[in-house]
Amino acid sequence: MVPGGPIHHLHAPPPAPQHCLQRILRGLQHYQAMLGSDIFATHPQPELKAVLEGLLGLVQVPVRSCQPPLPTPAVTWRQPLLQHNTLERLRSFTAIMSRVFTHSASAR
Repeated sequence: MVPGGPIHHLHAPPPAPQHCLQRILRGLQHYQAMLGSDIFATHPQPELKAVLEGLLGLVQVPVRSCQPPLPTPAVTWRQPLLQHNTLERLRSFTAIMSRVFTHSASAR
């Protein structure tokens, strides 16, 4: 889950599309910062970073410039665990992002 926003209940009305795009943008920025952090210093992910940069270029919404804070430096022995955890969360985030875009496309 990406920090920085309320959780919506299943029976609540769906959030506005602009709100969804802003949340997706914040998530992409978060994972871009994670991939650029020292967590991935020993095993950089240049292809994944390039994909995230491409997605950031496609998700163009006017939001306040809010760059997420960089994660704290990782202790060397924790880096593989943090890498795995970050990549698993990114995978989950992209699955949700895909559902949002698929739903938006089918609603048109």
